[in-house]
Amino acid sequence: MSGDQTAEIRRLQNGQRQAYNWAVSYIKSGWPLNDEYGLYNEHTKFRHEHEWARSMPAAIQRAAIRDAFTAVNLSLRYGQGGLRYRSKRRAYSLKCPLAPVVTADRHIIKLPRFGLVRAKIPSQIMEHGPRSYEFVPKGRKYLLYVSCRVPVPVTSWNASKTVKGIDRGTVEPTVVATLDQTGAVKSKDCYDTAAPFTSNRAWYQIRQRKLSKMNPKSRRSKRLRNMIQKRMYRVSNRRTYAECIAAKHICNDHSPGIIILEDLKLDKMTSRGGTHKRGLNREMRFVRHHMIERCICNRAELAGIQVITTDPGYTSQECARCSHIEGHVQVHKVQLRSTGRHQRGNHNREARSAISSR
Repeated sequence: MSGDQTAEIRRLQNGQRQAYNWAVSYIKSGWPLNDEYGLYNEHTKFRHEHEWARSMPAAIQRAAIRDAFTAVNLSLRYGQGGLRYRSKRRAYSLKCPLAPVVTADRHIIKLPRFGLVRAKIPSQIMEHGPRSYEFVPKGRKYLLYVSCRVPVPVTSWNASKTVKGIDRGTVEPTVVATLDQTGAVKSKDCYDTAAPFTSNRAWYQIRQRKLSKMNPKSRRSKRLRNMIQKRMYRVSNRRTYAECIAAKHICNDHSPGIIILEDLKLDKMTSRGGTHKRGLNREMRFVRHHMIERCICNRAELAGIQVITTDPGYTSQECARCSHIEGHVQVHKVQLRSTGRHQRGNHNREARSAISSR
């Protein structure tokens, strides 16, 4: 590596260390452990206020915040719950969540923000879709680690395999329909993975309002923050366990060969210039659909099941049998009745059947 590249690594290491210490200070002051997304928003405001923070890439700083949450979870699980700040005297690894690019020469790798790097070993592993890279200091040199996602070979299709379509929402977060080879619905299941959080949501909001009116340096506020932190940590564990169990049942029950998921983008749900869907977006984020999707993809990859994403548009208005879309639909609570030629039932059941038929 050249001198400019080494200087850039040290500069980014310093910025990542500062972002890590900033996140640790917020967590020690009582920031809830289940609100990692909220701390990202708080860090965005911090970047707008300080010019030196804007000189660092936001992706590298977010990786440091993610490491801070991982450190506190591991400390609470295996240690005594104490967090330490990163020191300037110690050289830490630099995590870059940016995908490297393979060039025509297999000995040369193009890294974002660092340019071309020559590798001693040919980079055949780069053909498997690199996701991120990391510089680990070793003496005066740096070791480059590239993370790739290597897919598991998909097993051959047979007559006993089924197709599963998953519809995601707020009232029924994960609705699964299983179809056999003839297209008939074999089973219909619903998994509510957000129940541990929704049952404690009112308790959390009441305690947060009470905490906002107290002196932040008093003993009572410290005891209340510790109580909130411990309870929400247990809630987060139960929620993660429910997501893993739901992914296990989805990938194991009825031996599926293909799982079809909605390509749900919450940022695109709000119409331009309008705010009437803000409550819906907030409820959808509370369900943590991205975590459910990640658990399903990881479990399916180990089992050799193919996962396909589809457009979520018009799934509730589409007929699962003939793919007819009826635009004039009247919604009454959870019952959905079409004014056209098709009689419709529950909109979640129709949506998941339509997803499977796609």
